[in-house]
Amino acid sequence: MPLTKGARSTGCYCSVAESQILSNINVVAVPAEALVEDHCWKTICRVRGQNFKRVDAESWSELCTERGYLLRRQNSRGF
Repeated sequence: MPLTKGARSTGCYCSVAESQILSNINVVAVPAEALVEDHCWKTICRVRGQNFKRVDAESWSELCTERGYLLRRQNSRGF
């Protein structure tokens, strides 16, 4: 899913409606670009924190695993 899908005017995942971010978390459909961008990840975590009981724990775990994989892949040489 491209980063711009669902974004309002900026094209950044941070601009996606919080209800959509919550839905994307629960179906593990957050764009890869949003998982590796620090500012987008902070938005995702904020939405999760504000809706903690509405976030599926297994889906959150899958997103965190995917984020870790993507970050390691970006910096595979360790620097």
